Amino acid sequence: MSLEPSAPDDSPKVVLERHVGQQRVATPFTLKKSFAFEFIVPEGGLRPGDRFSVTIDPPAWQRHEATSITVRIGDESIDLGEARLTLSGRHKGPVSLPPRGPNSACDEYFEADIVRATVELPPRLEPYRDYLLYHFLVDGELYEPAPSGRCGLRNRPPLGRGRRGAPGTEVLFSTCDGSEGLTPGTHTVAVRISTPDDRKLTTPTQTFEVDCATSPAPAPPPPEARPPEPPAADAPAIVPGPPPIDRGCSLVPRGPPLLVLPLLLRRRRPPSGPHPLAQRA
Repeated sequence: MSLEPSAPDDSPKVVLERHVGQQRVATPFTLKKSFAFEFIVPEGGLRPGDRFSVTIDPPAWQRHEATSITVRIGDESIDLGEARLTLSGRHKGPVSLPPRGPNSACDEYFEADIVRATVELPPRLEPYRDYLLYHFLVDGELYEPAPSGRCGLRNRPPLGRGRRGAPGTEVLFSTCDGSEGLTPGTHTVAVRISTPDDRKLTTPTQTFEVDCATSPAPAPPPPEARPPEPPAADAPAIVPGPPPIDRGCSLVPRGPPLLVLPLLLRRRRPPSGPHPLAQRA
């Protein structure tokens, strides 16, 4: 029985089953779209402790197999209060623009002054990183780097993701030729984090600067270790002696090795009769 609501042929087919004891019962549902999310709303609602199996069969043109997942409804909620936004130090480096189409390979690289912004989540929220949306606000506006005109408009990542689709990360940059990114100078940044049920948290605003003209110089590489100098030609040759004897920790005086060998053999031989620990099993 097909349970998916009416949809065009290029939409995935969704089947929802509620677990009742050891059985799965097909459950009618509706799809509710909210911003970037699409929710499955089962008939009868959700109750803590409920278990559902969801099967998603993508359209044929996607050439993907159907996937199934079982979920349990909990009574806890996601608390965003401990989320933080951290900024890396400035550095010069290359930034790339992704291909503009499926048949395009025109990634372009620009030298830029770069600051990386990352949302830090508490350990208990880290498993849910992919289920949150992150909107970076630069100077109070949604941050969307200007597309390049050299190869046409580039593909943009999904709304709420970074330039490469990484959840909770963003590259703030200003290219040295002035063609891409932010204008050189000082800016502010914050991030608005949204949960699937549309609860939001906006982090405190921070100040950063991107400008190739004032970008700090890269740290010098660590000094290389110098090889040891060869001994002088008239220095006496040092003949290595025998290696030191490692006797370890011995609790018995040294004696004939034949007296020690039977003792070791007796220790390695299993005792006759059942092992004392075997009686406890």
